[in-house]
Amino acid sequence: MAQQTYEGSCHCGAVAYSVKLDLEAPVIACNCSHCRRKGFLLAFVQPDAFDLKKGREALS
Repeated sequence: MAQQTYEGSCHCGAVAYSVKLDLEAPVIACNCSHCRRKGFLLAFVQPDAFDLKKGREALS
């Protein structure tokens, strides 16, 4: 599978980002109640594959 660009945000939408990722890479199924209910998966990317779109001031 080739790299694709995926977009995401925090729960409230104050922070938005995009990542370039090949989902053939290992992903993790989180077992918290929120992620499990929604079917979310976690993946880790290299810093150069991450682009913060908005919300730098909301990060701490």
